[in-house]
Amino acid sequence: MEAGECRASCGNRLPEKEFLMTYRIAICDDDPSVSSALSEYIRTYLAGSEQEYSLSVYSSTSELEKDMSRVPFDLLFLDIIIGEENGMQFAKALRDQGNEVRIVFISSNTDYALEAFSVFPVSFLAKPLVQKDVQTVLDKIISALHQRPFLLVNDKSLGRTKVPLDAICYVESMGHDILLQCKGRRTYSFGGTFGEFVEGLPDTTFFRCHRSYAVNLRYVTRLQDLRFVMADGSQIPIAKPIRKEAAKKFAELNNYD
Repeated sequence: MEAGECRASCGNRLPEKEFLMTYRIAICDDDPSVSSALSEYIRTYLAGSEQEYSLSVYSSTSELEKDMSRVPFDLLFLDIIIGEENGMQFAKALRDQGNEVRIVFISSNTDYALEAFSVFPVSFLAKPLVQKDVQTVLDKIISALHQRPFLLVNDKSLGRTKVPLDAICYVESMGHDILLQCKGRRTYSFGGTFGEFVEGLPDTTFFRCHRSYAVNLRYVTRLQDLRFVMADGSQIPIAKPIRKEAAKKFAELNNYD
């Protein structure tokens, strides 16, 4: 399926077998024995499914950070104390950047559990890890990933990629490319016909305001003359003939009178 056909792939269900996307999973722990055991638990859990996945292991947050700048991980198992590095501070930095990767903290010190929830992790696993506990966490996460509405796009850098609909701030046409501008200032780029692509988006939240732009109204903070001001500060032009319609759409979604 090409990017321009993503309309058929929208929905809160798994795509057909040939369109199953690769879940990107990362483990960050400075103890090789923990990383090895956790890797084996994950592989065992996913071995009986048709789900494709990639599993990357890191021994420091500095190594992980380099890859996270270009790879959108779906799930991160993160140790809280990694040598001299602090996994908790790293997680807080991710959230400040708008990164919504699902985090599972792992630590031998359960005193960190309460503090950990300030960055909205999926779960907290105590060391030594128990395979059954890891499986329970994976049940919860995989189920949530399957239910979140998404688009399938053929990104020029990452290949076939799953993009959650609710992470898209706005869509932009640039030459022969379609750009998805997402939370955390992440951009996905692929070829396609802009008009056809936008028609496939849910019109309850997405609004085409210009020949080259469509916005997710949930990320619009205000209207300023002939522009939508987005949550990240971006200003998206509104075609003059549809200014009233744009204002009405924005008001309806935000329950303004």
